[in-house]
Amino acid sequence: MPLALSRSSCAAATGSSAHVAGFGRAISEVGAVLMVGGDIEGYTRVMTTAIVLETRKGNFELAITLGVLLLGLSFVVNLTLQLLQPGIHSTT
Repeated sequence: MPLALSRSSCAAATGSSAHVAGFGRAISEVGAVLMVGGDIEGYTRVMTTAIVLETRKGNFELAITLGVLLLGLSFVVNLTLQLLQPGIHSTT
């Protein structure tokens, strides 16, 4: 059964895909965050830099825990955006 999509739903899907890709790029950026914002605990430290720092210190348990939390957050955001897309979950 072919999938019939209108022009507006294709544009909405493309726009949502761009937002999801942008979100993925933003949460995975470590180098730019360190260069621009530094790594000041309590002020500019983000999860990705905390993961790198804890790995370098040898605290692998905390680094893995932070990584799993970040991965879970990205799954929740992606699932939410997927469910909010119009016309994707049509029953007809």
